[in-house]
Amino acid sequence: MTPQEAKTILDFLADGVNPETGEVLSGQNLYNQPRIIRALFLASSALEVRTRKEMKKKGLPANAGKPWSEEEDNRLLAAYDGGLPIPELAEAHGRTRSAISSRLVKFGRLEEDAAVSRRA
Repeated sequence: MTPQEAKTILDFLADGVNPETGEVLSGQNLYNQPRIIRALFLASSALEVRTRKEMKKKGLPANAGKPWSEEEDNRLLAAYDGGLPIPELAEAHGRTRSAISSRLVKFGRLEEDAAVSRRA
């Protein structure tokens, strides 16, 4: 399990949701107790800080490895369609060039072969 996966589980529990099923936990559930919720949020926050430090140490951009939101995808596609090159997109989104290229392939803006040559 990666720290990001652990953080996601902690976030679900802190929000009162079963991370396996997506069902809302009952009000009597241990995870719905205020002290437990605060502890879960604190642990999640600590994992986030640790992950950022590790990425910074490795020289990775701030958002490397994080999930993409629909909003971020839309901003990426709009900027790419507006003519921004991949290196600038990577900088703007705090992602690697490879991540940007992969996302553009996913949304049909780049062919796989072109993406591989642009990543270099």
